[in-house]
Amino acid sequence: MKNFRLYFLIIIFLVSCGGIQLIDGQTQSDNYRKEFLSKIQTIKTQYASGNAQKAITSLKSMNDSLLWPAEKAFKYNLIGVLFFSEGKIEESISSFDSALATSDVDDSLTAQIYLNMASSYYKLDFKEKSYSMLMLSNYKYLKKKEAKNYHFLHYKLAKSKGKENEVNQSLVRYLGALESINEIRSNGHFQPLLESFLKMTSNERADFVKKFDDEKTLVVAYLAYLNAEKIYYEGDKSRTKDYLDWIADTYGKYNEVIELIKNFSFRLDTNEKIDPFSVGVVLPLTGKKANFGQRALFGIDSALKSINRVRAKENLTPLKIYVKDSQGSGAVGSHVIKELIENKHIAAVIGGLFSSEAYQEYIESKQKGVFFVSLSSVDIPKISKDYLLLEIRGSIESQINQIFSEQTLNALGRKAAILYPSSKRGQAHLDEFWRKAALANVEVVGVQEYSEDSKDFRDPVKQLLGLGFSRGRQEEREILSEIYSLEDKSSVKRIQVLGPQVDFDWLYLPSFPEQARLIVPSFSYFDAFKVNFIGDPSWGESSQLMQESFKFENLFYVGGELNAVNTSFYKEFIKEYKRKPKILEVLSYDSMKVLGDILSNKSYGTREEFDHGVKSLSELEGMTGKWEQTEGLWLKNMQLMVLKKGEAKKVHD
Repeated sequence: MKNFRLYFLIIIFLVSCGGIQLIDGQTQSDNYRKEFLSKIQTIKTQYASGNAQKAITSLKSMNDSLLWPAEKAFKYNLIGVLFFSEGKIEESISSFDSALATSDVDDSLTAQIYLNMASSYYKLDFKEKSYSMLMLSNYKYLKKKEAKNYHFLHYKLAKSKGKENEVNQSLVRYLGALESINEIRSNGHFQPLLESFLKMTSNERADFVKKFDDEKTLVVAYLAYLNAEKIYYEGDKSRTKDYLDWIADTYGKYNEVIELIKNFSFRLDTNEKIDPFSVGVVLPLTGKKANFGQRALFGIDSALKSINRVRAKENLTPLKIYVKDSQGSGAVGSHVIKELIENKHIAAVIGGLFSSEAYQEYIESKQKGVFFVSLSSVDIPKISKDYLLLEIRGSIESQINQIFSEQTLNALGRKAAILYPSSKRGQAHLDEFWRKAALANVEVVGVQEYSEDSKDFRDPVKQLLGLGFSRGRQEEREILSEIYSLEDKSSVKRIQVLGPQVDFDWLYLPSFPEQARLIVPSFSYFDAFKVNFIGDPSWGESSQLMQESFKFENLFYVGGELNAVNTSFYKEFIKEYKRKPKILEVLSYDSMKVLGDILSNKSYGTREEFDHGVKSLSELEGMTGKWEQTEGLWLKNMQLMVLKKGEAKKVHD
């Protein structure tokens, strides 16, 4: 019920002079005189100063016989609003009823009054009466905020009455104000809408989308796109193409949707030949990064030999790899991938040894329907990824999924902060951080960025701790919180003390080890001790951070887990290459092992068959963990680890 009380408090500020909406063709002076509006402004000021009773008395003192019909209706509606804000629901209903007697000259006001009546009856738990009043309110005459409240109340009432179709329609309109797909996905009401939508038949989904032709909101466009995907996987490629063309024509103003369509369209032209036993390997084999490329190749070669030994015993066609030099460049890497696809018809690619190469190599693979295994994270928005990408270290989404798991939150707490680099990678972390925080009901109490080029991180740490915290920065954080749709959860505090304000249970620090070892001590510099830091998988590979763990007790990170069966791998690797495998060799081995499992499942004749085959898989497993396909992405099951006295240990058994 709290939401409806807040709604009415908002309404008081919507009845200003400029907020009155009239019937088409009318002007404000047709229904409301200047002296009336001036009195209303004075009464609003009385209420804002905390004197509700005086405001009500002032309204009642207005002589009805001297008021125009719309003014009289306006008066009684506002009295009802004030009564509601004081918890006098019966009195508010009586006032709204009086307002309806003369409101018919202003459709906007009439719609608002019926909505107020419906909300009042809902407050009293008279749901049937509330529903009947709501149906009399024409939401098309309401302002955006009022309409949003209308649709939310409609959703609640329809749900209580078991009216599934109305539930779905009200949710679509409730979500209609959202302006990004990330916001839509993050909203807790989207998931039940999506589940209901996908249960419909193909024709029912198409008809449902067309009901909103006149509204053309982003959420409808996104549902239409998801319907196109569903049609494709039901096997109707021709209809999929026609439907995607219709979406592009109808919802062309939404760039995110057009990008989705472009990324998906390549699947409609993937009948080309495929060699289901071939894999392209694209690594930096010359230049400054050549040593890393060679080490990765050892891991891949080791896995390939192991896979083909098994395949030989089963009289299966051996897998083969085509190795190409990326020269440490994403542009070169994407070019050689294109050549491998055209000339060798490869089924998959292992590449992306560094994030600077991963993006271009993945995009080239994706556009051709080729499965891409990236040895580093691909730092792009979640919306641009799909099931043809496997990030072997664990994607940003996988890492943050573990951080916001109930297991981690129960251990570390539900108040979080983030200190992130001002880069595409940092933005990707921030976007997913906000999204998961909203879904997990985690309170975000601090957000601060830092420059990756900096060598001194004391200033951003100082800002995060509230030292030298300006009013301007406070407003900036409040705006940022609103952008990421954490409604009614703004706990960003204006800090006016000189000591550090550590009001978070843990800090997410998605920085590389060389930055982290400079950032972490900066907190102690400002007397902020015993901060719980959570970093990314690279922390577990850093000998420097291992040393820092002797001084700092609370260095956590998200990483993979090596299974006990890895003993044989270590023995074979040392025997073959006369060296101990490190994490890079292990991850590279895993990349080939996982691909071996995918390519062993079935002999694919075309890329379309391969695409459908990968889509149908629910999980993959390697030495460093297990991946599950969730919402069209491969999420790795990761572990919360802690660095303590030079060792990495699991937090949870």
